[in-house]
Amino acid sequence: MRSIFIAFIAVLPCLVMHQRNCFAQTESQARKIVARYDVNALQTMANSLQVQRTALRQEAVDAGFKIKIEQGDASAPQEAVFAELQAVTSDGKPVYYKTLNAAAAQSTRTNFLHPGGGLGLGLTGENLTIFVWDGGTARINHREFSGRVSVGDVQTGYNGLGSDHATHVTGTLVAEGLDASARGMAFGARAKSFEWNNDTSEVAIQASNGMLISNHSYGYSVRDRFGNTLPASYFGGYLSISREWDEIMFSAPNYLMVVAAGNDGSDDTANTSPLNGASQFDKLTGHCVSKNGLVVANAKDVDVTASGEILGMVEIVDSSSQGPTDDLRVKPDIAGNGYELRSTLHSGVNGNNGDKYGQTGWTGTSMASPNVAGSLLLLQQLYEQRNGDFMRSATLKGLALHTANDSGAPGPDAIFGWGLLNAKRAAEVVIGRNASSIVLETSISQGGSYKTKFKAKGLVQVSISWTDPAGTAVTDSVINSTTPVLVNDLDLRVMRQGSSLMPWKMVSPSSNARGDNKVDPFERIDESSPSIAEYEITVSHKGSLQNGGQNFSLIVTGDSLEQQSPLIADDQIIRNQNEIGAIQDELKTIAAKIQEIANRLDGQKPLQFTPPEKSDMENILSRFKDLQMRNKILSPRAKGTPSKEDVEMLRSLLERMEQDPNAAWMMDALKSDIPSPSPVPAYGLKPGIGTLEGSK
Repeated sequence: MRSIFIAFIAVLPCLVMHQRNCFAQTESQARKIVARYDVNALQTMANSLQVQRTALRQEAVDAGFKIKIEQGDASAPQEAVFAELQAVTSDGKPVYYKTLNAAAAQSTRTNFLHPGGGLGLGLTGENLTIFVWDGGTARINHREFSGRVSVGDVQTGYNGLGSDHATHVTGTLVAEGLDASARGMAFGARAKSFEWNNDTSEVAIQASNGMLISNHSYGYSVRDRFGNTLPASYFGGYLSISREWDEIMFSAPNYLMVVAAGNDGSDDTANTSPLNGASQFDKLTGHCVSKNGLVVANAKDVDVTASGEILGMVEIVDSSSQGPTDDLRVKPDIAGNGYELRSTLHSGVNGNNGDKYGQTGWTGTSMASPNVAGSLLLLQQLYEQRNGDFMRSATLKGLALHTANDSGAPGPDAIFGWGLLNAKRAAEVVIGRNASSIVLETSISQGGSYKTKFKAKGLVQVSISWTDPAGTAVTDSVINSTTPVLVNDLDLRVMRQGSSLMPWKMVSPSSNARGDNKVDPFERIDESSPSIAEYEITVSHKGSLQNGGQNFSLIVTGDSLEQQSPLIADDQIIRNQNEIGAIQDELKTIAAKIQEIANRLDGQKPLQFTPPEKSDMENILSRFKDLQMRNKILSPRAKGTPSKEDVEMLRSLLERMEQDPNAAWMMDALKSDIPSPSPVPAYGLKPGIGTLEGSK
């Protein structure tokens, strides 16, 4: 099998050193994010991707194909502003990446989150960073960026001006709004701009540093001007590149890739073997076929009332590429607004002070994608402000799909996905969490299930979303494989008055139904009730769960919603209580060792490493992640129990002590029979940490 579009990277210094300017968010936020990750696995992945991409690209170069193609070149892919050689197919064809090109914020209701926007939130993305990979880098000195945009991989000869496409995309994300018609979605955020050749490996590195969201407004060139097209297996096929993106996101569960669906919606002949013979569908390729990313279609402007309701119908832009995937997953996932958007440019019509804007708006999924990505960054900001932590990417993705305005036929489709992004409604769900809505991050173990009851009326919606492990990639010789690539198949069921409600699923490229969904890592059930009704949710799974369990996110909305006490199977309670006890005992041992080391520091050489911040250590003792909060097991034994992640943080600290040459004497002392000293504060640990106050 030949892997296509596998990116490479020269590993950046910040991967190992975690320098201040490499963190995606504030340093404390980034530390909190990556504490849950296997950073070594992400680093290894980046190195492997570098080697593979280097070999593939060199093979294409050796075949004599042109490396870079500018707009107007006779060999340029159709409608591409810029294209660059990435690989060669198994039948000897060149494979190129190509770029995909004030009303957008209104159409997706993102403006309701801004200062003066009606929800009283005042969100701008301040102190957060969004990442951009594109066909070149942004013009960092544009007046709209006011020093908030930087370049992550400076190329030879770079002069700071960048490319039009990358600058336009970045402006849609973070432009300050000195020209009000060009203001970005998250106009107070920072952006970091990268050139696309090293995308997957660079993404793995930045994810290991706490990156939350990246935007990718580019994709495969499906046809060149000579009529050559990609092999049919690329359309809707879960190839190696699709798998690699899933692997990255599974390894970094707070990170979400947002990607443009493509602008081949009007090309019904590039795919010579469309799924079920439906030539108007099955046009997604590459990273758009990944399970865990968010693929964005392009919708036209809509009229919106003062309360955020849409007037009339939502229309798709004809050029927006259609799905679904070969295994009938819902793709694209959602629609944004990328219709005639005005934004920043490297070159074009001069604005004030010589800075450039497009004289006319640009249209394309390239514009719709940053409209969505920037809006999602604001939702992360809102959630963190109210809950002290960022959402898992599955929660963020699920929130967007749960609250989207249904467009086209009822339910999901291969044109709009789940509908047009509604940032206002998504924000209202976050605001109403634990009151008028349910947003829960939890998990199930092998053989287990999760149950809860609630009451509500009106439009009742229940959804689950999860980041699925990478599936098995197909070879580029397999066309229209319908074998599901879902690894951990969770099932959502809702009972209402003795009737079992089923989730949506695609049954053909052009139709949907309600039934057992075996392919999507997002399931949603919609039901309407004019009066208060009681509902019971069950989340279970089929077959074996890889790694013995699966995290998932549950969202529930409805009028007059009232959650009942969660119901959990007795055997699950026993397993959870045993696991809680094991975690607590392990923490006691580790904490006691650290406390004893601290008591021996007086008069000795200082350690060479930096201890955790006091606030971090206090968080370890106060948080109720994992089993206790997940299942509401409020037994005295469970009270105050830290999570597995917290234990891992303490274990890591102890290992660093063991490896420090100046701390060797302390480790020897721990092995002796010296009586334990009286507890004293150390590194922000409270006296008595070894006994875990409040958890006896």
